[in-house]
Amino acid sequence: MKKTSLMLLLLAGSFCLPAAAENKQDACKILDLKRVSSQLNLNPQSKEKQMAFLEAFPNSWEEFIAVYHHYDPLTGSYDRLYQQAPKHIESLKSLDQVDDARLIPHLVDLTYGSSWDADAPNYLQEVLHELMAGKKDAFFAELSKRSKAAQFDFWAFYWSSPAKNGTDSPYEKEKKALESAMKDKYPQIVRALSLAYEYYYGEAMPL
Repeated sequence: MKKTSLMLLLLAGSFCLPAAAENKQDACKILDLKRVSSQLNLNPQSKEKQMAFLEAFPNSWEEFIAVYHHYDPLTGSYDRLYQQAPKHIESLKSLDQVDDARLIPHLVDLTYGSSWDADAPNYLQEVLHELMAGKKDAFFAELSKRSKAAQFDFWAFYWSSPAKNGTDSPYEKEKKALESAMKDKYPQIVRALSLAYEYYYGEAMPL
């Protein structure tokens, strides 16, 4: 009887623990993301499903990397949700039933302490650029509530690129357009934007 009870306790404690995960918190997050992503795929226009996906999605850089860009030195490969990263991150663009007041702070939070790399970090960067095109007012309004350090972290990640594509690159055009549109209302944020572009565009070092 004692052995049976012990086994039940061990099973309950390890329910969220797949082989590739090293701690229960990451493992539960992975299972939750798989569940809500599947539900969102079945009903992509449901506000409830979109909100559930955003709430389950990592809300810090450390968690984002642990879930989508985790490297296992024992197997010499990336694991956890590495393969699902493109689809999950792409889904952030489709959360049209979620208010910007919920979506944008979540995305800005993700970039604090961030660093560019290929794969999942790059997918996230691309999504931020696509969302910025239609939501720049919401992004700048949210950044205005953050510290100068947090503002710079956001733009450093946003502009990070390992190579420059010339003075006529899409990034250069976007930078000029944002500076022109937002310099009067948000001069401090535009300064951070411009400085981060100077320091990180073409200078990014992978993780």
